[in-house]
Amino acid sequence: MAAKEHTGQVLSFRRGKQVVHPLVTVVKLDGDVDRNTLIGAKVVWKREDGLQIRGWVQARHGNGRAVIVRWRKGFPPQAFGSRVTIRKAAAPK
Repeated sequence: MAAKEHTGQVLSFRRGKQVVHPLVTVVKLDGDVDRNTLIGAKVVWKREDGLQIRGWVQARHGNGRAVIVRWRKGFPPQAFGSRVTIRKAAAPK
């Protein structure tokens, strides 16, 4: 079962008028991807020193190429603009 990899760029936290959700970010996908198939896919953010924060795609966001990613730990705001890897397991044949 091979995994399909996609990349994206972290844009910001999910926000409301008076609240910021530090466990949830908006990620803009690279290329033309069907966002519906990525819901539930695993996401990994890696720092240069080896630290990894893992999460999953929770939902689509807007009408463009963005998705909502929920992280296991709080996401560092210094990492906005950095790249993430999205791994979707291929469907069994």
